[in-house]
Amino acid sequence: MENGTKRSRFLRLLLVSAVVIAGILLVDKFFIQNLKNSRVNLINVALIYYFSVAGMYLMLGLGGCMSMCSIAVMGLSAFVCGFTNTKLGWPLFPAMLCGILSSVILCAVVGSLLMKLDGRAFMFGTMALVYIGTSVFQNFSAFTGGPNGTSGISKLTLFGKTFSTFKSWFVLLAIACYLLILLLHRIKNTSFGRSLMAARDDETAAYSLGVNVYRTKLLAFIISGVFSGIGGALYAVHNGTISASLFSFTTQQSFIIMLMLGGVMSPVGALFGSILVNYLPEIARSAGTYLNMLYGALIVLLMIFMPMGLAGLLKNQYQKLRKLLTGKRKKTTAKESA
Repeated sequence: MENGTKRSRFLRLLLVSAVVIAGILLVDKFFIQNLKNSRVNLINVALIYYFSVAGMYLMLGLGGCMSMCSIAVMGLSAFVCGFTNTKLGWPLFPAMLCGILSSVILCAVVGSLLMKLDGRAFMFGTMALVYIGTSVFQNFSAFTGGPNGTSGISKLTLFGKTFSTFKSWFVLLAIACYLLILLLHRIKNTSFGRSLMAARDDETAAYSLGVNVYRTKLLAFIISGVFSGIGGALYAVHNGTISASLFSFTTQQSFIIMLMLGGVMSPVGALFGSILVNYLPEIARSAGTYLNMLYGALIVLLMIFMPMGLAGLLKNQYQKLRKLLTGKRKKTTAKESA
């Protein structure tokens, strides 16, 4: 019985994956290839940002901790990748792995200290890390190139294909985001994910159930660092050029809006939130200097009308529609019985 259930789940996963990949290929052929390069770049960057937003989903949605340092971790990975590739002459894949490893080390060291703090102190501690990172990225010229940044990063070559244009990147990034969503769903359903959610809901109750809250949240922080590290390495290779201005607290604020707009409890919603928020400046170009005011108003409206984001709104509407249809069906059955 159990083997049959596992087999049916696996077949369902294969079917869904085939449909998703086919959908990505169709979007690429009929939509992405017909867009301007600047707009494709916005979509690609949104997909890369999703890796950091996914780390925030893990920390906030499942763990209840507001981590505000994703952009600093992402920046470290990007600059380490760029430095080892352009200055040390490393091949691209080892350089990217080195960038991701640097993010893991940073999160392990910083997390082991910050996880001892309560919620608000933890949040401010991670915010401080962003400002430290910004200062280092701007002033440590030997490592980051200073105001000029790092340029000349090698192009990615995978399975004999060189990703030399923005349009060639879309399918790879979209499939990577889909795999990340599957991983997040898997994490949520593991004992680690359940322990993390138990610690989010009530730390005292979690302790009584044998959950090591400190170790669980530290592991979640390190995993979120892995996601941000992958995003940073991809950003460096995708753009070929990186500068300190890209990894500021302003971008971190955008990450928060992406997660809130899409849905704090939904990985899929967070992905659509990332695309919408990153594409918003292109849509609202006429707003100009008022764009930050629009962001602020958007946050206020989200907190009032959609505290669980677009995913939560759609879920509520679906449940209401389902109850309505179920009620009508019961009434029809009752009339027929009478």
